[in-house]
Amino acid sequence: MTFIKFSVVLVTISLILFSCADSNRQRKNLSDPFGNNVSLTYEQRQGKHLYTKYCSVCHGESGKGDGFNAYNLEIRPKNLSDSIYMKSFSDEQLFEAIAQGGRGINKSVLMPAWGNTFKQYQIHYLVEYIKIFRQPKEIESGQE
Repeated sequence: MTFIKFSVVLVTISLILFSCADSNRQRKNLSDPFGNNVSLTYEQRQGKHLYTKYCSVCHGESGKGDGFNAYNLEIRPKNLSDSIYMKSFSDEQLFEAIAQGGRGINKSVLMPAWGNTFKQYQIHYLVEYIKIFRQPKEIESGQE
């Protein structure tokens, strides 16, 4: 009798843990900075994590340059959701902007260089996530 109770409890705990893990996995895949229900790639999810921790304080959660620290800066951070402006940059140029900072690409000196903080693959993750900001309408309609 004790064995049966133990088995029932074990199965119940396993089902609860499995359902929690499955719902967490789905939530990770269904978010972008604009609230659209899209699946983010692994690289974009990693970039989102880094962006939220390091970049959103100036650039804002949705990349509009309205982070809480932006108002303390003489020159406001660029609006990463300005698709016309952002599409003028290649992936390599975005990589350089993050790695070398504004000074390294002849832009605002207030943009710090992150090349000594992040590994190259992490900067690539950030580039993949930032590219979402410049294409909100295309993501919404499912096109790229």
